[in-house]
Amino acid sequence: MLGDQALAIGDKIKELGRHAVLYGLGSVVQSASGLILLPLLTSTLAPKDFGAYSLVLLASSIASSVFYFGMTSALPRSYFDCGSDDDRRAVFTTAFLILSLGALLQILTAIFLNEELSLMLTGTLLYADAVYYAFIGSAIGFMNYYFISYLRLLRKATASVLLSIILLVITISITYYLLLKNPGSINEPFKAILYAQLIISLLFMIAYGKSAFILRVAGNEIVKLLQFGLPIILASFGGLLLDGMDRFIIENYIGLTEVGEYSVALRIASVINVILISPFALIWTPIIMEFRSSSNLNKLFSHVLTIYLIVGGIIVITMSLFANNIFNILVKSEIKSEILILFVMLLISQLVYSTTNFFSAGLYFERKVKIIPIIFMGVAITKFPVSLLLVLNFGYIGAGISSVLSCVAVPCIIYLVSKKYFMFNIEWKKLTNLCLIILPSILYISYAGINEFLGIFLKLIFLLLSLLTIFKICLSYSEKKTILNFIKKTANWRLIFAFKK
Repeated sequence: MLGDQALAIGDKIKELGRHAVLYGLGSVVQSASGLILLPLLTSTLAPKDFGAYSLVLLASSIASSVFYFGMTSALPRSYFDCGSDDDRRAVFTTAFLILSLGALLQILTAIFLNEELSLMLTGTLLYADAVYYAFIGSAIGFMNYYFISYLRLLRKATASVLLSIILLVITISITYYLLLKNPGSINEPFKAILYAQLIISLLFMIAYGKSAFILRVAGNEIVKLLQFGLPIILASFGGLLLDGMDRFIIENYIGLTEVGEYSVALRIASVINVILISPFALIWTPIIMEFRSSSNLNKLFSHVLTIYLIVGGIIVITMSLFANNIFNILVKSEIKSEILILFVMLLISQLVYSTTNFFSAGLYFERKVKIIPIIFMGVAITKFPVSLLLVLNFGYIGAGISSVLSCVAVPCIIYLVSKKYFMFNIEWKKLTNLCLIILPSILYISYAGINEFLGIFLKLIFLLLSLLTIFKICLSYSEKKTILNFIKKTANWRLIFAFKK
Protein backbone atom coordinates (compact mmCIF):
# COMPACT_ATOMS: atom_id res chain seq x y z
CA MET A 1 0.00 0.00 0.00
CA LEU A 2 2.76 2.41 0.89
CA GLY A 3 4.51 1.57 -2.32
CA ASP A 4 1.37 2.36 -4.30
CA GLN A 5 1.03 5.70 -2.50
CA ALA A 6 4.64 6.57 -3.19
CA LEU A 7 4.13 5.71 -6.84
CA ALA A 8 1.02 7.91 -6.98
CA ILE A 9 2.94 10.82 -5.46
CA GLY A 10 5.79 10.28 -7.88
CA ASP A 11 3.37 10.25 -10.81
CA LYS A 12 1.75 13.47 -9.68
CA ILE A 13 5.12 15.16 -9.21
CA LYS A 14 6.14 14.05 -12.72
CA GLU A 15 2.85 15.38 -14.09
CA LEU A 16 3.45 18.66 -12.26
CA GLY A 17 6.93 18.81 -13.74
CA ARG A 18 5.79 18.12 -17.31
CA HIS A 19 2.99 20.62 -17.22
CA ALA A 20 5.04 23.16 -15.28
CA VAL A 21 7.61 23.14 -18.10
CA LEU A 22 4.91 23.78 -20.70
CA TYR A 23 3.06 26.35 -18.62
CA GLY A 24 6.37 27.77 -17.55
CA LEU A 25 7.08 28.48 -21.19
CA GLY A 26 3.66 30.09 -21.49
CA SER A 27 4.20 32.17 -18.37
CA VAL A 28 7.64 33.24 -19.53
CA VAL A 29 6.15 34.25 -22.86
CA GLN A 30 3.21 36.08 -21.23
CA SER A 31 5.44 38.11 -18.93
CA ALA A 32 8.54 38.38 -21.07
CA SER A 33 7.36 41.54 -22.82
CA GLY A 34 7.88 43.52 -19.64
CA LEU A 35 11.54 42.47 -19.42
CA ILE A 36 12.21 42.64 -23.15
CA LEU A 37 10.78 46.14 -23.35
CA LEU A 38 12.52 47.33 -20.16
CA PRO A 39 15.70 48.53 -21.94
CA LEU A 40 13.57 50.39 -24.48
CA LEU A 41 11.34 51.98 -21.85
CA THR A 42 14.21 53.02 -19.55
CA SER A 43 16.11 54.52 -22.48
CA THR A 44 13.20 56.38 -24.14
CA LEU A 45 11.17 57.49 -21.11
CA ALA A 46 12.41 60.09 -18.67
CA PRO A 47 12.84 58.70 -15.12
CA LYS A 48 9.80 60.70 -13.96
CA ASP A 49 7.69 59.38 -16.85
CA PHE A 50 8.78 55.82 -16.16
CA GLY A 51 7.66 56.32 -12.56
CA ALA A 52 4.27 57.55 -13.82
CA TYR A 53 4.10 54.62 -16.25
CA SER A 54 4.68 52.21 -13.33
CA LEU A 55 1.96 53.81 -11.20
CA VAL A 56 -0.59 53.75 -14.04
CA LEU A 57 0.27 50.11 -14.77
CA LEU A 58 -0.15 49.27 -11.08
CA ALA A 59 -3.49 51.09 -10.93
CA SER A 60 -4.80 49.17 -13.96
CA SER A 61 -3.71 45.91 -12.28
CA ILE A 62 -5.53 46.85 -9.08
CA ALA A 63 -8.65 47.68 -11.12
CA SER A 64 -8.43 44.29 -12.86
CA SER A 65 -8.15 42.53 -9.51
CA VAL A 66 -11.51 44.06 -8.57
CA PHE A 67 -13.47 44.00 -11.82
CA TYR A 68 -12.70 40.42 -12.82
CA PHE A 69 -14.97 39.43 -9.90
CA GLY A 70 -12.71 36.49 -9.02
CA MET A 71 -14.08 34.39 -11.88
CA THR A 72 -10.75 33.01 -13.09
CA SER A 73 -10.16 31.68 -9.56
CA ALA A 74 -13.75 30.54 -9.03
CA LEU A 75 -14.05 28.62 -12.32
CA PRO A 76 -11.80 25.61 -11.42
CA ARG A 77 -13.61 25.07 -8.09
CA SER A 78 -17.04 24.76 -9.77
CA TYR A 79 -15.80 23.32 -13.06
CA PHE A 80 -14.57 20.04 -11.54
CA ASP A 81 -17.78 19.60 -9.55
CA CYS A 82 -19.70 19.12 -12.83
CA GLY A 83 -20.31 15.64 -14.15
CA SER A 84 -20.88 16.28 -17.87
CA ASP A 85 -19.19 18.33 -20.58
CA ASP A 86 -22.34 20.39 -21.18
CA ASP A 87 -22.57 21.27 -17.49
CA ARG A 88 -18.92 22.35 -17.51
CA ARG A 89 -19.48 24.49 -20.62
CA ALA A 90 -22.48 26.06 -18.89
CA VAL A 91 -20.31 26.94 -15.88
CA PHE A 92 -17.68 28.41 -18.19
CA THR A 93 -20.34 30.48 -20.01
CA THR A 94 -21.89 31.68 -16.75
CA ALA A 95 -18.57 32.75 -15.27
CA PHE A 96 -17.72 34.50 -18.54
CA LEU A 97 -20.94 36.55 -18.44
CA ILE A 98 -20.11 37.69 -14.90
CA LEU A 99 -16.55 38.45 -16.01
CA SER A 100 -17.82 40.45 -19.00
CA LEU A 101 -19.91 42.64 -16.72
CA GLY A 102 -16.78 43.45 -14.73
CA ALA A 103 -14.83 44.23 -17.89
CA LEU A 104 -17.59 46.62 -19.02
CA LEU A 105 -17.50 48.43 -15.67
CA GLN A 106 -13.71 48.84 -15.91
CA ILE A 107 -13.96 50.19 -19.46
CA LEU A 108 -16.60 52.70 -18.34
CA THR A 109 -14.25 53.74 -15.53
CA ALA A 110 -11.53 54.37 -18.12
CA ILE A 111 -13.87 56.45 -20.28
CA PHE A 112 -15.37 58.66 -17.59
CA LEU A 113 -12.75 58.82 -14.80
CA ASN A 114 -9.36 58.82 -16.59
CA GLU A 115 -8.58 62.45 -15.69
CA GLU A 116 -9.53 62.01 -12.03
CA LEU A 117 -7.40 58.87 -11.81
CA SER A 118 -4.42 60.58 -13.46
CA LEU A 119 -4.65 63.44 -10.97
CA MET A 120 -4.96 61.07 -8.03
CA LEU A 121 -2.05 58.86 -9.12
CA THR A 122 0.48 61.41 -10.36
CA GLY A 123 -0.78 64.81 -9.28
CA THR A 124 -1.24 65.94 -12.90
CA LEU A 125 -3.66 65.52 -15.82
CA LEU A 126 -0.81 64.78 -18.23
CA TYR A 127 -1.26 61.02 -17.94
CA ALA A 128 -5.06 60.84 -18.42
CA ASP A 129 -4.74 59.22 -21.87
CA ALA A 130 -2.31 56.66 -20.46
CA VAL A 131 -4.88 55.76 -17.79
CA TYR A 132 -7.56 55.43 -20.48
CA TYR A 133 -5.58 52.99 -22.63
CA ALA A 134 -4.16 51.09 -19.64
CA PHE A 135 -7.55 50.41 -18.03
CA ILE A 136 -9.22 49.28 -21.26
CA GLY A 137 -6.22 47.11 -22.16
CA SER A 138 -6.17 45.43 -18.76
CA ALA A 139 -9.95 44.80 -18.95
CA ILE A 140 -9.51 42.92 -22.24
CA GLY A 141 -6.40 41.33 -20.73
CA PHE A 142 -8.17 39.70 -17.79
CA MET A 143 -10.78 38.31 -20.19
CA ASN A 144 -7.95 36.74 -22.22
CA TYR A 145 -6.37 35.40 -19.05
CA TYR A 146 -9.71 33.71 -18.32
CA PHE A 147 -9.66 32.15 -21.79
CA ILE A 148 -6.09 30.91 -21.44
CA SER A 149 -6.83 29.55 -17.94
CA TYR A 150 -9.76 27.63 -19.44
CA LEU A 151 -7.44 26.01 -21.97
CA ARG A 152 -5.24 24.93 -19.07
CA LEU A 153 -8.21 23.31 -17.36
CA LEU A 154 -8.65 21.29 -20.56
CA ARG A 155 -4.91 20.51 -20.45
CA LYS A 156 -4.50 22.18 -23.85
CA ALA A 157 -1.01 23.32 -22.95
CA THR A 158 0.17 23.78 -26.54
CA ALA A 159 -2.76 26.04 -27.41
CA SER A 160 -2.34 28.18 -24.28
CA VAL A 161 1.38 28.59 -24.94
CA LEU A 162 0.78 29.40 -28.61
CA LEU A 163 -1.68 32.18 -27.71
CA SER A 164 0.85 33.52 -25.21
CA ILE A 165 3.60 33.54 -27.84
CA ILE A 166 1.36 35.37 -30.31
CA LEU A 167 0.47 37.92 -27.61
CA LEU A 168 4.17 38.47 -26.83
CA VAL A 169 5.19 38.96 -30.44
CA ILE A 170 2.32 41.31 -31.21
CA THR A 171 2.80 43.37 -28.03
CA ILE A 172 6.53 43.86 -28.58
CA SER A 173 6.14 44.59 -32.30
CA ILE A 174 3.41 47.17 -31.83
CA THR A 175 5.22 48.79 -28.89
CA TYR A 176 8.44 49.22 -30.86
CA TYR A 177 6.54 50.57 -33.84
CA LEU A 178 4.54 53.09 -31.79
CA LEU A 179 7.57 54.25 -29.79
CA LEU A 180 9.53 54.77 -33.01
CA LYS A 181 6.71 57.00 -34.27
CA ASN A 182 6.26 58.81 -30.95
CA PRO A 183 9.35 58.32 -28.73
CA GLY A 184 9.08 59.30 -25.08
CA SER A 185 5.28 58.91 -24.84
CA ILE A 186 4.00 56.59 -22.12
CA ASN A 187 0.71 56.23 -24.03
CA GLU A 188 2.29 54.01 -26.69
CA PRO A 189 3.09 50.93 -24.52
CA PHE A 190 -0.48 50.95 -23.21
CA LYS A 191 -1.93 51.29 -26.72
CA ALA A 192 0.18 48.33 -27.81
CA ILE A 193 -1.15 46.19 -24.95
CA LEU A 194 -4.74 47.11 -25.85
CA TYR A 195 -4.35 46.30 -29.56
CA ALA A 196 -2.56 43.01 -28.84
CA GLN A 197 -5.19 41.89 -26.31
CA LEU A 198 -8.00 42.59 -28.78
CA ILE A 199 -6.28 40.41 -31.40
CA ILE A 200 -5.90 37.52 -28.90
CA SER A 201 -9.58 37.73 -27.94
CA LEU A 202 -10.54 37.47 -31.60
CA LEU A 203 -8.24 34.47 -32.14
CA PHE A 204 -9.67 32.61 -29.15
CA MET A 205 -13.24 33.18 -30.29
CA ILE A 206 -12.43 31.94 -33.79
CA ALA A 207 -10.58 28.83 -32.58
CA TYR A 208 -12.51 27.81 -29.43
CA GLY A 209 -15.61 29.96 -29.09
CA LYS A 210 -17.99 27.35 -30.51
CA SER A 211 -16.69 24.50 -28.36
CA ALA A 212 -16.20 26.54 -25.17
CA PHE A 213 -19.58 28.28 -24.92
CA ILE A 214 -23.09 26.91 -24.69
CA LEU A 215 -26.46 28.69 -24.90
CA ARG A 216 -27.25 27.86 -21.29
CA VAL A 217 -26.62 29.60 -18.00
CA ALA A 218 -25.82 27.47 -14.95
CA GLY A 219 -28.23 29.31 -12.67
CA ASN A 220 -27.45 27.09 -9.68
CA GLU A 221 -23.76 28.01 -9.95
CA ILE A 222 -24.11 31.81 -10.07
CA VAL A 223 -24.30 32.21 -6.30
CA LYS A 224 -21.51 29.67 -5.76
CA LEU A 225 -19.25 31.42 -8.28
CA LEU A 226 -19.87 34.81 -6.67
CA GLN A 227 -19.50 33.47 -3.14
CA PHE A 228 -16.15 32.03 -4.12
CA GLY A 229 -15.06 34.86 -6.42
CA LEU A 230 -15.97 37.96 -4.43
CA PRO A 231 -13.72 37.14 -1.46
CA ILE A 232 -10.97 36.42 -3.99
CA ILE A 233 -11.48 39.97 -5.30
CA LEU A 234 -10.79 41.38 -1.86
CA ALA A 235 -7.83 39.03 -1.45
CA SER A 236 -6.40 40.03 -4.84
CA PHE A 237 -6.99 43.68 -4.04
CA GLY A 238 -5.29 43.21 -0.68
CA GLY A 239 -2.36 41.47 -2.34
CA LEU A 240 -1.91 44.26 -4.88
CA LEU A 241 -2.33 46.84 -2.12
CA LEU A 242 0.49 45.14 -0.21
CA ASP A 243 2.57 45.18 -3.40
CA GLY A 244 1.69 48.70 -4.51
CA MET A 245 1.51 50.53 -1.21
CA ASP A 246 5.24 51.14 -1.11
CA ARG A 247 5.21 52.78 -4.55
CA PHE A 248 2.43 55.16 -3.57
CA ILE A 249 4.27 56.07 -0.37
CA ILE A 250 7.53 56.62 -2.28
CA GLU A 251 5.70 58.79 -4.83
CA ASN A 252 4.11 60.98 -2.15
CA TYR A 253 7.11 61.34 0.17
CA ILE A 254 10.14 61.05 -2.15
CA GLY A 255 9.22 61.44 -5.84
CA LEU A 256 8.26 59.84 -9.17
CA THR A 257 11.93 59.27 -10.10
CA GLU A 258 12.38 57.01 -7.07
CA VAL A 259 9.15 55.22 -7.95
CA GLY A 260 10.72 54.44 -11.32
CA GLU A 261 13.88 53.05 -9.67
CA TYR A 262 11.84 50.93 -7.28
CA SER A 263 9.71 49.66 -10.19
CA VAL A 264 12.80 48.67 -12.18
CA ALA A 265 14.03 46.53 -9.27
CA LEU A 266 10.58 45.01 -8.84
CA ARG A 267 10.16 44.22 -12.53
CA ILE A 268 13.50 42.40 -12.70
CA ALA A 269 12.79 40.59 -9.42
CA SER A 270 9.53 39.42 -11.00
CA VAL A 271 11.60 37.05 -13.14
CA ILE A 272 11.09 34.50 -10.36
CA ASN A 273 7.36 34.96 -10.79
CA VAL A 274 7.70 34.40 -14.52
CA ILE A 275 9.86 31.28 -14.48
CA LEU A 276 8.62 29.58 -11.30
CA ILE A 277 5.71 31.04 -9.33
CA SER A 278 3.13 31.67 -12.08
CA PRO A 279 3.66 28.47 -14.11
CA PHE A 280 3.58 26.38 -10.94
CA ALA A 281 0.39 28.02 -9.68
CA LEU A 282 -1.31 27.56 -13.05
CA ILE A 283 -0.98 23.77 -12.94
CA TRP A 284 -0.96 23.29 -9.14
CA THR A 285 -4.43 24.76 -8.57
CA PRO A 286 -6.29 22.54 -11.08
CA ILE A 287 -4.43 19.42 -9.90
CA ILE A 288 -5.19 19.86 -6.19
CA MET A 289 -8.82 20.74 -6.94
CA GLU A 290 -9.24 17.67 -9.10
CA PHE A 291 -7.54 15.30 -6.64
CA ARG A 292 -8.46 16.97 -3.33
CA SER A 293 -10.07 13.75 -2.07
CA SER A 294 -6.90 11.68 -2.51
CA SER A 295 -5.80 9.88 0.65
CA ASN A 296 -2.13 10.83 0.30
CA LEU A 297 -2.60 14.45 -0.73
CA ASN A 298 -0.79 15.69 2.38
CA LYS A 299 2.35 13.76 1.36
CA LEU A 300 2.19 15.31 -2.09
CA PHE A 301 1.99 18.78 -0.53
CA SER A 302 4.96 18.09 1.72
CA HIS A 303 7.24 16.85 -1.07
CA VAL A 304 6.21 19.44 -3.62
CA LEU A 305 6.66 22.37 -1.19
CA THR A 306 10.25 21.28 -0.50
CA ILE A 307 11.10 20.82 -4.18
CA TYR A 308 9.41 24.12 -5.04
CA LEU A 309 11.41 26.08 -2.47
CA ILE A 310 14.65 24.37 -3.50
CA VAL A 311 14.09 25.46 -7.11
CA GLY A 312 13.20 28.94 -5.85
CA GLY A 313 16.31 29.01 -3.69
CA ILE A 314 18.50 28.14 -6.68
CA ILE A 315 16.93 31.04 -8.59
CA VAL A 316 17.59 33.39 -5.66
CA ILE A 317 21.24 32.33 -5.44
CA THR A 318 21.77 32.69 -9.20
CA MET A 319 20.08 36.06 -9.52
CA SER A 320 21.77 37.43 -6.41
CA LEU A 321 25.23 36.47 -7.63
CA PHE A 322 24.64 37.86 -11.12
CA ALA A 323 22.43 40.83 -10.15
CA ASN A 324 24.94 43.38 -11.44
CA ASN A 325 25.28 41.62 -14.79
CA ILE A 326 21.49 41.32 -15.17
CA PHE A 327 20.91 45.01 -14.44
CA ASN A 328 23.64 46.09 -16.84
CA ILE A 329 21.87 44.19 -19.63
CA LEU A 330 18.30 45.23 -18.88
CA VAL A 331 18.58 48.78 -17.52
CA LYS A 332 19.79 51.62 -19.71
CA SER A 333 20.09 54.18 -16.93
CA GLU A 334 22.18 54.70 -13.81
CA ILE A 335 22.35 51.75 -11.43
CA LYS A 336 22.79 52.30 -7.70
CA SER A 337 23.98 49.79 -5.11
CA GLU A 338 20.74 50.39 -3.20
CA ILE A 339 18.72 49.16 -6.18
CA LEU A 340 20.59 45.83 -6.18
CA ILE A 341 19.94 45.36 -2.45
CA LEU A 342 16.28 46.24 -2.97
CA PHE A 343 16.15 43.78 -5.86
CA VAL A 344 17.27 40.87 -3.65
CA MET A 345 14.76 41.83 -0.95
CA LEU A 346 11.92 41.86 -3.48
CA LEU A 347 13.12 38.58 -4.99
CA ILE A 348 12.98 36.83 -1.61
CA SER A 349 9.66 38.49 -0.78
CA GLN A 350 7.99 37.09 -3.88
CA LEU A 351 9.25 33.55 -3.25
CA VAL A 352 8.11 33.51 0.38
CA TYR A 353 4.78 35.13 -0.43
CA SER A 354 4.07 32.52 -3.12
CA THR A 355 3.96 29.72 -0.51
CA THR A 356 0.43 30.99 0.14
CA ASN A 357 -0.51 28.71 -2.80
CA PHE A 358 0.27 25.77 -0.49
CA PHE A 359 -0.90 27.02 2.87
CA SER A 360 -4.30 28.30 1.72
CA ALA A 361 -5.36 24.91 0.31
CA GLY A 362 -7.61 24.01 3.24
CA LEU A 363 -9.55 27.25 2.88
CA TYR A 364 -10.11 26.58 -0.83
CA PHE A 365 -11.10 22.95 -0.29
CA GLU A 366 -13.75 23.91 2.29
CA ARG A 367 -14.84 27.11 0.48
CA LYS A 368 -13.70 29.20 3.45
CA VAL A 369 -12.12 31.83 1.21
CA LYS A 370 -13.91 34.66 3.02
CA ILE A 371 -11.14 34.47 5.62
CA ILE A 372 -8.38 35.22 3.07
CA PRO A 373 -9.25 38.88 2.35
CA ILE A 374 -9.54 39.56 6.08
CA ILE A 375 -5.95 38.36 6.47
CA PHE A 376 -4.71 40.37 3.49
CA MET A 377 -6.45 43.57 4.52
CA GLY A 378 -5.32 43.14 8.13
CA VAL A 379 -1.69 42.80 7.07
CA ALA A 380 -2.09 45.75 4.64
CA ILE A 381 -3.49 48.01 7.38
CA THR A 382 -0.65 47.02 9.68
CA LYS A 383 1.92 47.46 6.92
CA PHE A 384 1.04 51.07 6.10
CA PRO A 385 2.48 52.79 9.20
CA VAL A 386 5.46 50.42 9.23
CA SER A 387 6.21 51.06 5.57
CA LEU A 388 5.75 54.81 5.95
CA LEU A 389 8.16 54.92 8.87
CA LEU A 390 10.76 52.78 7.09
CA VAL A 391 10.52 54.74 3.80
CA LEU A 392 10.89 58.07 5.59
CA ASN A 393 14.01 56.83 7.37
CA PHE A 394 15.65 54.54 4.79
CA GLY A 395 14.17 55.49 1.40
CA TYR A 396 13.17 52.64 -0.87
CA ILE A 397 15.40 50.22 1.08
CA GLY A 398 12.84 50.73 3.83
CA ALA A 399 10.15 49.73 1.34
CA GLY A 400 12.10 46.53 0.67
CA ILE A 401 12.26 45.73 4.39
CA SER A 402 8.53 46.37 4.69
CA SER A 403 7.88 44.08 1.72
CA VAL A 404 9.85 41.22 3.29
CA LEU A 405 7.98 41.55 6.59
CA SER A 406 4.52 41.59 5.00
CA CYS A 407 5.34 38.75 2.59
CA VAL A 408 6.40 36.57 5.51
CA ALA A 409 3.38 37.54 7.61
CA VAL A 410 0.71 36.63 5.01
CA PRO A 411 1.58 32.93 4.44
CA CYS A 412 2.32 32.41 8.15
CA ILE A 413 -1.10 33.70 9.22
CA ILE A 414 -2.88 31.82 6.43
CA TYR A 415 -1.09 28.61 7.46
CA LEU A 416 -2.21 29.00 11.08
CA VAL A 417 -5.83 29.47 9.98
CA SER A 418 -5.94 26.96 7.12
CA LYS A 419 -4.32 24.01 8.92
CA LYS A 420 -7.60 23.52 10.78
CA TYR A 421 -9.09 22.27 7.50
CA PHE A 422 -6.06 20.68 5.82
CA MET A 423 -2.62 20.09 7.26
CA PHE A 424 0.61 18.66 5.90
CA ASN A 425 4.11 18.21 7.26
CA ILE A 426 6.75 20.82 6.48
CA GLU A 427 10.29 19.46 6.08
CA TRP A 428 11.88 22.07 8.31
CA LYS A 429 15.35 20.52 8.42
CA LYS A 430 15.77 20.58 4.65
CA LEU A 431 14.39 24.12 4.41
CA THR A 432 16.67 25.37 7.19
CA ASN A 433 19.67 23.92 5.36
CA LEU A 434 18.47 25.59 2.17
CA CYS A 435 18.29 29.00 3.88
CA LEU A 436 21.86 28.62 5.15
CA ILE A 437 23.07 27.83 1.61
CA ILE A 438 21.25 30.85 0.15
CA LEU A 439 22.58 33.28 2.77
CA PRO A 440 26.15 33.77 1.44
CA SER A 441 24.98 34.90 -2.01
CA ILE A 442 22.60 37.42 -0.41
CA LEU A 443 25.35 38.74 1.84
CA TYR A 444 27.68 39.03 -1.15
CA ILE A 445 25.45 41.30 -3.24
CA SER A 446 24.42 43.29 -0.16
CA TYR A 447 28.07 43.98 0.65
CA ALA A 448 29.52 44.35 -2.84
CA GLY A 449 26.68 46.16 -4.63
CA ILE A 450 27.84 47.65 -7.94
CA ASN A 451 31.49 47.42 -6.83
CA GLU A 452 31.59 43.65 -6.91
CA PHE A 453 34.92 41.89 -6.51
CA LEU A 454 34.14 38.44 -7.94
CA GLY A 455 34.44 37.84 -11.67
CA ILE A 456 31.96 35.75 -13.64
CA PHE A 457 34.18 32.64 -13.47
CA LEU A 458 34.42 32.79 -9.66
CA LYS A 459 30.67 33.39 -9.40
CA LEU A 460 30.03 30.33 -11.57
CA ILE A 461 32.22 28.25 -9.26
CA PHE A 462 30.35 29.61 -6.24
CA LEU A 463 27.05 28.74 -7.90
CA LEU A 464 28.23 25.21 -8.69
CA LEU A 465 29.35 24.67 -5.07
CA SER A 466 25.96 25.92 -3.86
CA LEU A 467 24.15 23.48 -6.16
CA LEU A 468 26.30 20.58 -5.00
CA THR A 469 25.66 21.48 -1.37
CA ILE A 470 21.90 21.62 -1.99
CA PHE A 471 22.10 18.24 -3.71
CA LYS A 472 24.04 16.80 -0.80
CA ILE A 473 22.04 18.00 2.21
CA CYS A 474 18.60 19.11 0.96
CA LEU A 475 17.48 16.08 -1.06
CA SER A 476 16.44 12.59 -0.02
CA TYR A 477 18.08 9.47 -1.42
CA SER A 478 15.22 8.82 -3.87
CA GLU A 479 15.30 12.45 -5.06
CA LYS A 480 19.05 12.25 -5.65
CA LYS A 481 18.61 9.00 -7.53
CA THR A 482 15.92 10.51 -9.75
CA ILE A 483 18.13 13.50 -10.63
CA LEU A 484 21.15 11.29 -11.35
CA ASN A 485 19.05 9.01 -13.58
CA PHE A 486 17.77 12.05 -15.46
CA ILE A 487 21.32 13.33 -15.98
CA LYS A 488 22.44 9.88 -17.10
CA LYS A 489 19.60 9.57 -19.62
CA THR A 490 20.27 13.07 -20.93
CA ALA A 491 23.98 12.31 -21.33
CA ASN A 492 23.22 9.03 -23.14
CA TRP A 493 20.79 10.79 -25.48
CA ARG A 494 23.43 13.37 -26.38
CA LEU A 495 26.02 10.67 -27.03
CA ILE A 496 23.62 8.81 -29.32
CA PHE A 497 22.75 12.03 -31.15
CA ALA A 498 26.45 12.92 -31.57
CA PHE A 499 27.24 9.40 -32.84
CA LYS A 500 24.46 9.58 -35.46
CA LYS A 501 25.75 12.91 -36.67
